[in-house]
Amino acid sequence: MDPRTESQRRGAFTVFVFAAVIFGIVTGMIISSGLGWLPYSIAQADRHEGSSEIEPSEFLVSTQESWREIVASVRPAVVSIQAVGVDIAGYDYYSPFEFQDPFEYFFGPQERPREREPQRRQPEAVSAGSGFFVDAEGHLITNNHVVTGADEIRIVLDDGRILDAELLIGDPETDVAVLEVDSDEEFPYIPLGDSDHLRVGDWVMAIGNPFGNLAGSVTVGIVSATHREYLNLPNEPYYQNFIQTDAAINLGNSGGPLVDIHGRAVGINTAITAQGSGIGFAIPANLAQFVYDSYFEHGEIIRGWIGVVIQNLDADLAQSFGLDTVRGALVAEVQPGDPADEAGLQSGDVILEIDGTEVTSVQSASRLIAGLPVNEPAEVLILRDGEEMTLDVTPVQRDAEMAQAAEPPERDETREREAPRKNVEYLGMEVQELTRRMIREYELPEDTSGVIVTYIDADSPAFEKGLREGMMILSINHEPVENLDDYETLMSDAYDAWQEDETAVVIRYMTYSMDMNQWVRQYMAIPFE
Repeated sequence: MDPRTESQRRGAFTVFVFAAVIFGIVTGMIISSGLGWLPYSIAQADRHEGSSEIEPSEFLVSTQESWREIVASVRPAVVSIQAVGVDIAGYDYYSPFEFQDPFEYFFGPQERPREREPQRRQPEAVSAGSGFFVDAEGHLITNNHVVTGADEIRIVLDDGRILDAELLIGDPETDVAVLEVDSDEEFPYIPLGDSDHLRVGDWVMAIGNPFGNLAGSVTVGIVSATHREYLNLPNEPYYQNFIQTDAAINLGNSGGPLVDIHGRAVGINTAITAQGSGIGFAIPANLAQFVYDSYFEHGEIIRGWIGVVIQNLDADLAQSFGLDTVRGALVAEVQPGDPADEAGLQSGDVILEIDGTEVTSVQSASRLIAGLPVNEPAEVLILRDGEEMTLDVTPVQRDAEMAQAAEPPERDETREREAPRKNVEYLGMEVQELTRRMIREYELPEDTSGVIVTYIDADSPAFEKGLREGMMILSINHEPVENLDDYETLMSDAYDAWQEDETAVVIRYMTYSMDMNQWVRQYMAIPFE
């Protein structure tokens, strides 16, 4: 073959191959683009151009840095608590022996000779909670329900070390406990802040040991509400003034700190609600501070006492006692000879302020009275007969006996028995005049007079307000009821007043308090319809 011809054929073939390759590449790119297949470098370029990544504002960056600084500052002071014992009372509870025998877990059920079967013992329980150092000397605060009933208390530090701790004092009335670690070491601590300065919307951080094995967990939220009272908690603390927060609090967080943006503990995480998410409660730091200070100053918890039985007001009672809004605490009974009696406080007075602090409820009044220094006069602002006045009351130290009922006086067995008389005219209830026999049967104070409720219609306004069978009616619109005639006359007058201006009738009654283990006197305002 002619060499020139052969050379032309090879050149043509080369051009054909090159054209085929170019065609393949172009075709591949077209197909790839249609299917979304792109080379990595091109895809990266496109992703960068369409990315949602943004440059955060300086505010967000500084906020994040602030939270990091707070965590770094306070978390070393937070500990996990293991309270060991067979009588653990807390509700953050787990048992290390809940699971089956480890041999059965790995090898299946084991046959054991019946005659050698070991006797069962009550398992040891561990209450898993949290706590935090409040000073460098090794004193910690936690919830009382975490450590109540413990034979041994161990704390796990942030660095993993395990130390023994001693319970110095536990206060079930606030659910606060103070612990101590016996060591020469200086511990990192979180100072207690002034929880009275908290406002709804303030940022807070909860730190603790949720579920017993997630130590050092941090959650952030805000203060959702303050002054939450009358929560139905398993440990039933009497003095309640909870902070509500949406910072996540879980089982095992109990006793850990609720920290503000200044790195101060403003609360002690305590409880959650099972009915919803984002609802947790913390004891305000000022209650914990009171327990802490009282113990280190006196070796015990010292609370004030003035000797009154008080109750909350509803809208009808508030209006009846001359208040424009529902506020204060109504004095239902004054204990003879106690500080309130000596200062001139009377039943029917409405306590508006104690030592310059507003009273909003029975709970707030009880806390304020308990926190008064004993044997030092305190100003109590009251409303009496529509007029405000200030009384100086000097509290004494409260003890267990003061909360118990006084023994009823000796009964006069020579008093004449009276035939019971009944009335069924007003408020859908039937009353009966008290007799000496009733006073003995109900173990009432000997000087009790009035009428007793023997029947009440469940659809009546009196029943709706809380009046029940067995309660004693002592006065109507502040006029004493000595007998059934008084009751009928005073009720008739009250009904006439209701028809004129719909004024609710104010009834003072006596009922038995299981909590106080005694008969107590209280007020109730009832509309006739």
